[in-house]
Amino acid sequence: METLLAVIEELYLLNKRFTLERIQRVWETYRRWMNPHMMDGGYSLTLGEFLYIVEVSSATDIVEARRLFDRMKVFTPTNGREQMDLLEFLLTFTVLCRGSWEKKCQFMFHLMDLDIEDEISESELAMLITIVCDGLRKFRVLEWMPSLQDVMPMAARGFLHNEIGYGSKMNFNQFLNWCVFHADPQNLLDYISQMLRLPTRPRATLAIGRGTIAFRLGRKH
Repeated sequence: METLLAVIEELYLLNKRFTLERIQRVWETYRRWMNPHMMDGGYSLTLGEFLYIVEVSSATDIVEARRLFDRMKVFTPTNGREQMDLLEFLLTFTVLCRGSWEKKCQFMFHLMDLDIEDEISESELAMLITIVCDGLRKFRVLEWMPSLQDVMPMAARGFLHNEIGYGSKMNFNQFLNWCVFHADPQNLLDYISQMLRLPTRPRATLAIGRGTIAFRLGRKH
């Protein structure tokens, strides 16, 4: 119970301090000053690079940014150093930050439109689901990481929900329709929203939230 309350407190503070506009500025700073042609090293960031783009203006900001980096970092044997995935940070924090859901969906769609065709493929939707779930796992919102056998059917259901034919891609309106009306993304969103409201209604909200995430993400008991 103490661990769960610590997670909720952390989510509450993240939601309070990060707006969608701030997350978008991180992306724009990265594209403008660090990797304008999107060809240099992909989305991997060292601690110094992350501090450069995340808008730190005080010693407290630096401590918090370092804590975020430590939560999301992985060791890469190829480079022999610890790095974090900027795309994972952007997608995860877009879900967790303050802002309208429609605008969040628009930004996530933009990030996943890798070939800049204003459409995403089923595999790109599956990648989005995987990245967000992994980011949420690192922040202990999820205690488990969905397998490929879990994620691919979710993406397929998203395309089926919009009656998109085999081999075709999903446009933004269809993506928004899936995010707003389909059970898979709404379950996760409801769960996070319940956790953010937990300090005011602890017991009832906790029960609803834990039951929701287990049922809607197909958790194995």
